[in-house]
Amino acid sequence: MGYYDAAIDPQERWVGGYRNRGRDIIMESVQHVLDQQSLLSSEQSEQVMRRMVASNNQILTEVQALQAGDQQVPSELPPPLLPNLSLQARKQKGSTRKRALTGAEVSERQQKAMTRAQTRAQALQKGKVVQGGGSVTAVSRRTRSQK
Repeated sequence: MGYYDAAIDPQERWVGGYRNRGRDIIMESVQHVLDQQSLLSSEQSEQVMRRMVASNNQILTEVQALQAGDQQVPSELPPPLLPNLSLQARKQKGSTRKRALTGAEVSERQQKAMTRAQTRAQALQKGKVVQGGGSVTAVSRRTRSQK
């Protein structure tokens, strides 16, 4: 069996039917149902009619849901955001590749500051400051160089 021997798919015959938004396809389908309905008894015909009405009602509710969804989506895109003037655009000197401190680095700096404050307090208590602040400057110089 070759490629051209295959049966034509019924969907392929509808290729050009969407020109009228599928109206031709719908009309063809309804006409086919009406032709078949005319061959049935009155009770069977009534059952087919009820099923067709129920099917149409279901299709209409789906169409209304689609329309409601389309109304919720805006028809236009929002205006573009203003360009972000980042640190790199504003800064003229120095490095622009700054990063934030991690939690460990912050706690490490706090710990160093606390130990510095404790050593200064201990130095003041021991009486190293005898004269007007000469040793205080020596302590502060030492702490500045440790930074």
